[in-house]
Amino acid sequence: MKEYESMVKLNLVDSLQKESGSSKRPPILTADRLLEQNKRALINDPNYSGKRKLCQLERHQRLHILYEAGKIRKCLLSYFLLVSKDRRLKLLRWMGSKLAEHIDMPALYDLEQIPLRLAKIPANYSIGGDKGFTGIEHHLPNCNFTDTPPGVVNSKKERLSKEQIEAEIPITTVRGACETVFKRIVNEESLREKIPY
Repeated sequence: MKEYESMVKLNLVDSLQKESGSSKRPPILTADRLLEQNKRALINDPNYSGKRKLCQLERHQRLHILYEAGKIRKCLLSYFLLVSKDRRLKLLRWMGSKLAEHIDMPALYDLEQIPLRLAKIPANYSIGGDKGFTGIEHHLPNCNFTDTPPGVVNSKKERLSKEQIEAEIPITTVRGACETVFKRIVNEESLREKIPY
């Protein structure tokens, strides 16, 4: 919440400086400040420690119980909680949570590994992206193929050929579903917060 309030204050200062006509504004976000914010974001990662992961899994289980009881309306988050229920309960039981006392203690080899960040994308899946994501395969943990529409050097002078436009239809069609999900995340109140797992 403090980060949000500081960003609102920075935006207010920026808008006031724009109104005053000041052409030379000092940089509000310094390199040190940015580094500090990045460190805080990494520490807030639920995978930073077992205790944080346990808190996150328990919160997900409590939300799932509320969804099943009909106290919270169904949405994309409720679907995620439903499909991850078995894995979550095994982890909760193994970590000693009281929310999973009703299931048998799983063996260590029964627990699924928790992939982090981009490693969550299975190796045999390709990734759709904008023109700027061309050739990033070697940066991905599983070296996933990246489908990107063809780009032009100067969009004001150059245009795509008919063949290029027809070739990008399957790529942009798949990305349409992603754009719809992004829009829902913005509009759905229960999906506005980041769900990193």
